[in-house]
Amino acid sequence: MQGVEGVELVELPGADECCGFGGSFSVRLPEVSTAILGKKLDNVEKTGADCLVACDGGCLMQMGGGLSRRNSRVRALHLAQVLAGDGA
Repeated sequence: MQGVEGVELVELPGADECCGFGGSFSVRLPEVSTAILGKKLDNVEKTGADCLVACDGGCLMQMGGGLSRRNSRVRALHLAQVLAGDGA
């Protein structure tokens, strides 16, 4: 996020791995979806970042909901919110 004032990019370990939502996947295989999400959120929280930024609505719902259920201090934001200065 170079060039966005006040924002520091923190790389997410396993950023290339799915969040476990995958459309109907999370409904058809909820146990697997929950396990995948748990691993993703563990990595998010290990970064020490204040916000998780993504562009996909499904991923944001999945990860944001998981963070909320964990009572995590990390907030899930859409990239447009960060660029507009509405969240970070």
